[in-house]
Amino acid sequence: MQLPKTWCALLLFAVVACGRGDDSGSVDVDPATLSLPLLASNQVAPFDAADVARARAACVASGDVDPIANGQDLAHKVLGAWLRCDAKPSDEHQGLQLLPAGSLAILTSDGHGGLTTMRGYDGTGRWTLAGYDAQLEHSDGPNALWYLDLSCGGCLLPSSAPAFERSPRRMKEHKWAEGGWQIPLVHGG
Repeated sequence: MQLPKTWCALLLFAVVACGRGDDSGSVDVDPATLSLPLLASNQVAPFDAADVARARAACVASGDVDPIANGQDLAHKVLGAWLRCDAKPSDEHQGLQLLPAGSLAILTSDGHGGLTTMRGYDGTGRWTLAGYDAQLEHSDGPNALWYLDLSCGGCLLPSSAPAFERSPRRMKEHKWAEGGWQIPLVHGG
């Protein structure tokens, strides 16, 4: 699977986040241990062509910054299915779906303009969150930098430090990168 350029550029952050050493003071957020309801029960793939078209049209809008208060807040914000705004219809990876128990699925074309979950070893995985202070010590403080770690099958996706907007709701893959926006997918908009 070919990864988006912004994810590949962030591989260095994955190395830093994975080489944490002793996690005895960890404030990692494991979604499997939280009570995270899906924002709406209908935000699970498959999505039809109209759902994808509505999300793609929202890619051009921008909204107000929606700051991350802490790890639990970030966990709630990342839940759901997300369309990559920079994905071309021919790209294998069109988006991803993050579920409350910490599982993830890569979203791919269904061949009819919609999206479905990718099958197989490389199409599913896990997600976790980890917060760090300026000295790269684990932190859940107000100035913590939160990383979203994604892993699937045979791939290691680099960590990202997501940023969010509201009205419309958007997620930027990495707060320092150009582009990399994702829009939530919903049924029947």
